[in-house]
Amino acid sequence: MGGILGRLTAWAPRPRHADRDCLALVLRIDNMAALSRCLGAAVVAGLLGQVASRLASGLRLGGAIQMDQGGHLCALLSARQSRGSARVALRVQALSHAGFDLPLFPVSPQISAVLVRGPAHVGPTALFDAGRRHLARHAAPAGAGVPVVDWIAAAGRPVPPRAARRAPIDPAQAEVRFQPQLCCHTGAVTGFAAVPRLRHPPRGLLDPADVRPTLSPSDRLALNAAVLTQGLAALRHWDRAGHAVGTVSLGLSPADLCQPRLAEMLLWELDRQDIAPARLVIEVREAPPRSDGSDHASANLHRLTEAGCRIDLDGFGTGHASLESIRRLRVRRVKIDRSFLQGCDRDPAQQRMILAMLALADHLGLETLADGVDSGAERAFAAQIGCSQVQGLAVSAPLPLDRTDAFLIRCREQADDMPRLRRRA
Repeated sequence: MGGILGRLTAWAPRPRHADRDCLALVLRIDNMAALSRCLGAAVVAGLLGQVASRLASGLRLGGAIQMDQGGHLCALLSARQSRGSARVALRVQALSHAGFDLPLFPVSPQISAVLVRGPAHVGPTALFDAGRRHLARHAAPAGAGVPVVDWIAAAGRPVPPRAARRAPIDPAQAEVRFQPQLCCHTGAVTGFAAVPRLRHPPRGLLDPADVRPTLSPSDRLALNAAVLTQGLAALRHWDRAGHAVGTVSLGLSPADLCQPRLAEMLLWELDRQDIAPARLVIEVREAPPRSDGSDHASANLHRLTEAGCRIDLDGFGTGHASLESIRRLRVRRVKIDRSFLQGCDRDPAQQRMILAMLALADHLGLETLADGVDSGAERAFAAQIGCSQVQGLAVSAPLPLDRTDAFLIRCREQADDMPRLRRRA
């Protein structure tokens, strides 16, 4: 990586008018650590070079791009580009949505971005530092429009404007990404997990988990409705395109399950879009407490399972995913937690734990999903040891709907050439 860093750390000359503000675009590859583990330092260095080259070409940069070892890149923009920050945002958004062809397979890095405006006398290095600090505090996904922040605010001195902090979050404007789930036996995509993002005007797209405590019950219901609407629309899209995608998964927290109108809303949307209930997977992230069925969570789950919806139990092997929960919720598939999968290809203790969970799931007649396989070695081991399906960065990062078609076509083309893996004795 050092050679690429050496070639890309030079900077363009300072602006001709030193008294004018300048603008720096700072990018961060959010999944840098996972990519490094999965691909190795040399391949990641090539990926950074491709990102820098595409950024320079897309923005028509006259100068070079600065980057660091942590996956941050910075480009100083011209005065003309500074006035067209909206166009810059669109080009960065296109960059973040386009994959990169590496020697082994295409990769789609997760990119956050921010534009830092400051006086020219502070220099590009100070702008770069301010942008890194801002991204460390506030993730600003490039697909959200790339916010512009003042250099002093980005450097961490004053807090963001009060009006920006109070900007409302509209759950109905959720934007869903789709993370594929692959069958270990055939290599085919069996379904997608719906991964929601919430749009916030000054902060971009946020993970709902970061703002969930601030959401009212009606906001949570609206968020689930928006995610479900987009998920079922995606199923209809894949059906029309001839892709054999079986299910879409909707993750629900205990607070979501307690919404009185939740089951009614989900079943109404299934009927409205003419989707069979069996194609909706309810991913229960934490089993609700045992009761006589009179509480809303139990009533919702009972009504959904009676209608034909499937239930996945997340975090299999952890405290809340008990055997009693599997029986009570009529679970059909369990998700093996990432904590057990990390390093499973080389850690005998992890392997024994996974084997025990697979044996139990097989005895109970349950499918298994290895959730969070971030390296090719982990994915191969999970498939060989007997997991039914896999999901994680080693398969794909969550994709916008318009990029799922190409992924499905590529998987279908590769499925015939995929070696059939057998479970270890």
